[in-house]
Amino acid sequence: MITCGTDWAEDHHDMALADESGKLLAKRRIGDAAFQVKGVGLDSREARAVLAAAPEPAAAARLSAPRLRSVLRKTGRQRYIDSWVERLRPIFAAEQLHQLPAVEQAMGRQTLALVSQLDAACRAADDLAEAAAAAFAAHPDAEILISFPGIGPVTGARVLAEIGDDRARFRDARGLKAYAGSAPVTIASGKSLVVRNRKVKNQRLARPATSGFSGSCDTSVGGLGGWRGATRRSRIGSELS
Repeated sequence: MITCGTDWAEDHHDMALADESGKLLAKRRIGDAAFQVKGVGLDSREARAVLAAAPEPAAAARLSAPRLRSVLRKTGRQRYIDSWVERLRPIFAAEQLHQLPAVEQAMGRQTLALVSQLDAACRAADDLAEAAAAAFAAHPDAEILISFPGIGPVTGARVLAEIGDDRARFRDARGLKAYAGSAPVTIASGKSLVVRNRKVKNQRLARPATSGFSGSCDTSVGGLGGWRGATRRSRIGSELS
């Protein structure tokens, strides 16, 4: 009797075959490298289209370059199609651990059902995002919020929903910074001085604010310098403590 064991992780899973005595017969790590690209995941249009066209490993290995280009173009992608094809085809054609043909076929049908559900969820999310962006654009504070690097219509709508448009809600800028979690916490005891990030905060507001700060680091020399200075001060404070 042969036993198969699987150890799952976020970006890969390990599979092992052992006999009745527990002797290891084979071991293979299977990665999810096909769509591990910045900004692209299994919920992307490209990944869903490829999974729908080839829900089984054998079907993916048979995908020709023209067929894969056609699938990617139907998703609306116009750039880097050849680069995608050159990267995906070797991954699909690589040697993989297989189930029995009937089992793989059944798992392929299950994959198609899951992709259909994922398609419906992604379409609903896109519709909701469009509605939120349209409502946000009609607000008089929209132009102010989207002027910050990294803040777009959807993240701007979230920031506006969390902060509100009542100018008297926060007494000063420090109150808003504390509410958003961007104001540090200073702990002083004797000769020890430690400055730490604020953990108690509005998490729904902190996430888009963090993405906005990351955007300012990418597009602004001053923003990047501020980030490096804050990191340096935090390291010095930790060493002094």
